[in-house]
Amino acid sequence: MDPKPGRWTSRLRAIVSLGAIAALVAGGIALFAAPAEAFAPMKREFENAAVTGGQCIGHAPTPLTVEITATYPDAPYDIVIWSGGVQVDEVTRLGDNSTISTSFTLPAGDYVVEISRPDGYGESSFGGTIPATVAACPDLDVATAPLACSLGDDGSTLITFTSMVPGEPYLFDVAGPAFSLGGPFVAASETEQREIVSMPPGNYTVYVQWSPEEPTQTAMFDWVAFAVEPCQPAIEVAVQQCTAAGGTAGATATLSNLEAGVEYTVGADAATATDAGTFATPVPVTGDASGAASVDLGALPPGLDIVVHVDGAWQAAPWEEPPWLGGGNFVPLGTVALAASETTSTSACPAVIVTPTPTPSPSPTPTPSPAPADAAGPQLAATGTDAGGALLAVALLIGLGAPAVMLAPRRRRHS
Repeated sequence: MDPKPGRWTSRLRAIVSLGAIAALVAGGIALFAAPAEAFAPMKREFENAAVTGGQCIGHAPTPLTVEITATYPDAPYDIVIWSGGVQVDEVTRLGDNSTISTSFTLPAGDYVVEISRPDGYGESSFGGTIPATVAACPDLDVATAPLACSLGDDGSTLITFTSMVPGEPYLFDVAGPAFSLGGPFVAASETEQREIVSMPPGNYTVYVQWSPEEPTQTAMFDWVAFAVEPCQPAIEVAVQQCTAAGGTAGATATLSNLEAGVEYTVGADAATATDAGTFATPVPVTGDASGAASVDLGALPPGLDIVVHVDGAWQAAPWEEPPWLGGGNFVPLGTVALAASETTSTSACPAVIVTPTPTPSPSPTPTPSPAPADAAGPQLAATGTDAGGALLAVALLIGLGAPAVMLAPRRRRHS
């Protein structure tokens, strides 16, 4: 037996105390050597990650939002967005023992969200893929259609807004030569129309924009350029036909739809190549506020088909392309030809009527009356008939002619 039992007991207690301290020190070293295992929470599962969003609000889809819950402190979580096998975005976030959330603004389409965390945190690695879709929201559109040409400032155009969201607010603006009209409105349906009137001729733009109360990262607008054409002139021809042989015809042209300030010419030409020619000196006419005029074409040849025409040109103001994207393939107005014609005919002049001079009938030859007995001197007493007198005359002529016959040969011999 130990003579000093208290000393042994003290030594034993000291040995036990030193052993306890050594155990505590050893435990502390182990604690700082493997903190992840020492304080490992319960195992994280893939269902602790989710993807939301992608729905349309107005004309813009909401962002895709990736949420990972119960994350490990300081653990890197890699989030990759894929589309059709192509990486379109990637973000790495550190865990904080709670939920981390990351949003992605993406165009419409189908996507795959890949989430991963490496080993070394918790019992195993964490990862997987989640399919997601960003909806195709309505694409705001505007179109125009001409309603009437402009004669000064009375043109009109129909504007149609489509793919609108009922109840959403919008702004629109129509701008042109000395013209501006627009303002805010709330869509009552998917399609809205506006008839724009009192428009001068020229080049225009119409712009429409979605204007939500809370601004979004998606700007939704559309615009298009269009033109209001100047009116073409109109012509009516009244012909004054030839009324006398050797005369001429005439015509009067009544014009309408003339643009104020535009200089026109009015003339008349043959309607066929056979009768080619210009038959009236072009007459200048300047349009005024009335838009009408009357022109006397002067003398025209009769018996022909004739084209009476009016010609002019209108010039648009210079066009400047707006700074916005899109707008279509607009060809702006420049110099616009203004022309109209009407084909008419002039009749041939009346033919000359010739009245023949009547030939007088021949007058009958008068039979002479026998002279009185005392007017011609002594007369032989008439005996017998007139036949006897005739025979006497014949005998006298024979008697007188015989010596002439007999002398003729003699004259030939002595010649």
